[in-house]
Amino acid sequence: GLSTALDAALGVLTGLAVLALTPVAQIWILQRPQPLTTDDLLAADHAVRAASVRMLAAVATAMGLLNLTGALAVCARHVAGPLDVLCDLAVLGTLLGALVAWLVRKPGATLWPRRLRPEVERVRL
Repeated sequence: GLSTALDAALGVLTGLAVLALTPVAQIWILQRPQPLTTDDLLAADHAVRAASVRMLAAVATAMGLLNLTGALAVCARHVAGPLDVLCDLAVLGTLLGALVAWLVRKPGATLWPRRLRPEVERVRL
């Protein structure tokens, strides 16, 4: 009914709002004045800013996609035929996107473990 449609619409709007406002928050973080102190403190400030921007992007993306997932799941219950399959695929896609965004939120995080090259042994002649 109307309540279900309203919930789905609010989920979509909330998800889109989170995704749209994230760059604004990131710019605000990056435009804050940096301390005029030693090189060490400046490097630490840079590292905190970089980690904050990355974390904000990942968490906001995951939150926005989860809101869209919920809205699409509600919509999927009310359609039939080919649209049902399309909605189910969209739900799966947004859910996987949210999971990926959450998994790579920390610096150095990857989806697959890094393979280290085996050290080449040098033979001295």
